[in-house]
Amino acid sequence: MDTRPLDPGARCCMRFWALLILSTSCAPKDIEGDAPGECSDGADNNQDGQFDCDDGGCKSSPDCDGNDTDPPDTESDADADADADADADADADSDADTDVAPTITGHLTTVSLTMQMDLQLANDSFCNQTFGWICDCLSEYSGSGVQYQASGNRVTFEGEWTLESSDCAEIFQDPTQYIWYGTEGVQYHTFYFNDDLTAIEEWIAHGDPEDITHLEQPLAHQQWYIFGMGAEYDDTNHEIDYVEESVDNSDPYLGAVTTTFTVEGEFGTADPG
Repeated sequence: MDTRPLDPGARCCMRFWALLILSTSCAPKDIEGDAPGECSDGADNNQDGQFDCDDGGCKSSPDCDGNDTDPPDTESDADADADADADADADADSDADTDVAPTITGHLTTVSLTMQMDLQLANDSFCNQTFGWICDCLSEYSGSGVQYQASGNRVTFEGEWTLESSDCAEIFQDPTQYIWYGTEGVQYHTFYFNDDLTAIEEWIAHGDPEDITHLEQPLAHQQWYIFGMGAEYDDTNHEIDYVEESVDNSDPYLGAVTTTFTVEGEFGTADPG
């Protein structure tokens, strides 16, 4: 038997554990609800597995008068949530519909137009050279169509776009080399107006009905277009009247080459005006 005296640190430790055992074994039993708020704090204060009004100690508490311990009606809540979500979605859809821009071109039902390309060289002597296929010349194109689609400030027509006549060299008449036009099937014309229908901003002749915006490499995409037109438009007479002239001085041998595009035509409408 070891009779060595305990060191001071061991005595202190034993005294602490003895006091702790005594205090826990002799403490009075805790009762749920013996302190204010214990019957509504959502805690198991006496650690008997019963919470708040489900604990017998809270039966007489004012917090538990008329308390319904039945589980909540989650099905009704789910139905209410679903109805609320459906209503919110319907409202959102309705709001989205009101944000769609109104169509201002829907009354334009047909189009007919002509375009002239006038090519003028300052140095006419090149027309008589061996390689002088560049001469003053004139090409005339025509187009027409009926409304295919209208949306916002845009209207697209389905019909034709063709070369009517030309005294230019063959390269200027080739739709794969200079100005695209249709040689078979159906072609389309798309016009863009400004927001108050007082100016034509862009005209695109195209072979694919989906190509309603001007694309890079227009010949490869079967397109011919003039954009940035700003052509004045009167929606009472529905006429198209546009002239654009450009001068090219890039070739020192040819000198100035002036190209003039003249576009004329009119829209048919669904109303008497």
